Amino acid sequence: MLRRPFVMENFNVDTLPTEEESSSSSSATSSSSDDNVIIPVIGAYGRYQQRVQQQMMFLVRLRQTAVEMMSSASTPRIRRRCIRRDREAAHNRLYQDYFAEDSVYNEHHFRRRFRMRKHLFLHIVEALGNHSEYF
Repeated sequence: MLRRPFVMENFNVDTLPTEEESSSSSSATSSSSDDNVIIPVIGAYGRYQQRVQQQMMFLVRLRQTAVEMMSSASTPRIRRRCIRRDREAAHNRLYQDYFAEDSVYNEHHFRRRFRMRKHLFLHIVEALGNHSEYF
């Protein structure tokens, strides 16, 4: 007798015997009909497990290959060069150039550089100072 291979998608739970049917029929016919249903299900489940395991192994190998390719890159990682900036001196120069009583640059230069009038900038600074302790 030729049997078609069992496919999980074609499996219908409704075709399995219920507990009432299996208990009402005789034990000999019940066990043989159960075997006819359960054996293909077990076989299908085994094939499904094998396929899942093969896919998992493929993914593991794929990840290992990706890690190897990343670690064997042709160009080594270069750390960024640290540029030391004297930020405090830059702050002092900016203050002397634009905000001191005898500043180097006048209102016209301030407006060209910061794109706003000096009194507006000072008004914003004052409002932020009143609003937040950070400023």
